[in-house]
Amino acid sequence: MRVREDVEAALAQLKEPLIPSQTTVETIKSIALAYEAFTKVRTKGLKGLLKSSFVKLRFVLHVIRDTRKLVEYQKILGDYLIAHNNEMNPEVQVALSYVCEYLSFLVVNFFSTIEEAIDRAFVDDLKDRLKLRTKEIAIKELIIRKNLGIDAHGATSEQLEDQFYKVRLLKKYFQKSLFVNVEAERFAPKVLQPIAGLAAGAAALWAGFFQLAQTDHRFILGTGITPIGLLSIGVVAYVVKDRIKDTLKAKLAGRVEKVLPDVEKKLFYQMPDSEPQQLGLIRETMRRLKTEQLPVDIKDLRYTGGHSGLERELGEDIIHYGKRIKLNKKAHRLEKEQVGLREILRLNLSPYLHKLDDPFKEISFVNESGQIGRSEVHRLYYAHLAVKVSSPDHQGSHSQVYLTRLALDRKGIVRISNC
Repeated sequence: MRVREDVEAALAQLKEPLIPSQTTVETIKSIALAYEAFTKVRTKGLKGLLKSSFVKLRFVLHVIRDTRKLVEYQKILGDYLIAHNNEMNPEVQVALSYVCEYLSFLVVNFFSTIEEAIDRAFVDDLKDRLKLRTKEIAIKELIIRKNLGIDAHGATSEQLEDQFYKVRLLKKYFQKSLFVNVEAERFAPKVLQPIAGLAAGAAALWAGFFQLAQTDHRFILGTGITPIGLLSIGVVAYVVKDRIKDTLKAKLAGRVEKVLPDVEKKLFYQMPDSEPQQLGLIRETMRRLKTEQLPVDIKDLRYTGGHSGLERELGEDIIHYGKRIKLNKKAHRLEKEQVGLREILRLNLSPYLHKLDDPFKEISFVNESGQIGRSEVHRLYYAHLAVKVSSPDHQGSHSQVYLTRLALDRKGIVRISNC
């Protein structure tokens, strides 16, 4: 009961009268999460129906009534989006269009669970009457889905894959506020630096005591510094010197890592009966990047069209592999003949594939007669390979950018397409 009340309280925020400027993205996300909580709790209840037919019937009637309210709320949201389209903040407008689509997915899946429970728990005339009630609601939902352009009935396999992929993105979009972002950081230096300082201090203390035992006390007193004071100065100086040395070393190493390559290779070519000639150098680097660190031309190409708005909002893991090839143009082979170098790049994706989910998933849809249908859809994961080729000359740098989309499941690459 509490979950249903929470749903109604969340959705009531978008009922008239409402000032569009006060509607926030977080408000809209709370609606999606409330719907999600409701369907999860009710689905669990439907799957665990009690043996008493009276209690069973009462519970199912209660669920059907609540589902009718969910669909009515969906229509309110859709009408609100149309009525206040020009008054809303663009981010809120996008979030509201997302929530309309995601709620439809939740409701239709919930319809499927209701019909399955009715088929399992009731027979004959009672079953038909209950299904007549759900059909009436399902037809209203079908109209909403058509207005949103997400009717899955009659869609091709690739269209279903795309719809299911977007639903997974929407789920992450609305649940993002429930998760904590984690940034990895090396923990060892935090512990090792103080330990190293203590060890250095202990070493200095021991050396100081040893030295003090062999020093003429009259010389120490002549300086005006007590033995303990001199010892303290020595310990501090020793520790500070040691830490400055290690800190500078670490910082300089970090800066050097950003400039120097991870790997350097030399290109050689040897003709028969001659000495090998060095044709050039290859320098390779591997870095992790954030979205804002991407070159503008790659960013523009990657986040254009499709579901790029959601993908950019959710963030992606970006690995930058750089290869710089410097040719020795004075080499005899390059100077006298037309020589071309072909670069072959091989990517091993197998370490990532075993972490992927099952390759197929059953989704639900509403057909033209108001019946709930089911279809098996391929669950795909996408990786984007951006290749930027630059060639500097005396007139400047010329570059070309290519973007390829890899569709994957746990068995491997399903298809490759150019973006």
